[in-house]
Amino acid sequence: MDKELLARKLYVERVTALLGDNSIDDDILATMWESKASPAEAAKAMMTQTSDVSSPWLSRYLSRR
Repeated sequence: MDKELLARKLYVERVTALLGDNSIDDDILATMWESKASPAEAAKAMMTQTSDVSSPWLSRYLSRR
């Protein structure tokens, strides 16, 4: 596995861990990956796109940055 594929896999895993039970939007994830955004920024972008109520710990974590 080359370095970029490994980095992308780890990026997706981190964003997934931050979002927890919330769904992942592949389009936003791809855009954030291409723009070199942090996993926290990607999770925050996905949370603002969804109208679901997020978990309180995720909101605190993302607003801390």
